[in-house]
Amino acid sequence: MLKDYVINPGIGIGQIKFGIVRDELQNLIGSPDNIESNNDIEDDVDITWEYQGGTLLFYFDEEDKYKLGGIELENPEVELFGAKIFDLTINETKELLDKNDAIDIEEEDVDSEIVLSIDSIGLTLYYENNELDSVQISPLYLDDENFKWPE
Repeated sequence: MLKDYVINPGIGIGQIKFGIVRDELQNLIGSPDNIESNNDIEDDVDITWEYQGGTLLFYFDEEDKYKLGGIELENPEVELFGAKIFDLTINETKELLDKNDAIDIEEEDVDSEIVLSIDSIGLTLYYENNELDSVQISPLYLDDENFKWPE
């Protein structure tokens, strides 16, 4: 089970680093509650490992040789830059990001949901009714197609 919910932008969360394979994740936090497999647009197989009733998701893509390439969280313990971001308003979150030089914030209104995307730190925040609903994190990109995997 995951115990440390501190986001390390571009690196991972807690002791979990992007780029690890499924066996490594299982050794760190145990077996998933559920495993889903889907074909994406390019017919690659995407695998999602679900933990904690679906509130903690880990994404592995065939294109990336099934390395961990994304994490989605719905947990009030998630921390970013020393703040529990589920406790913050959208404006407070923007201030936190700005204070930490994550200034490339793109804001979209999608189907009554506000989405904040910050590519420079591999972070996407989803808000419903002005409350943070979920957080997605990813490694940083070297270019349009390739991740910069943490060491």
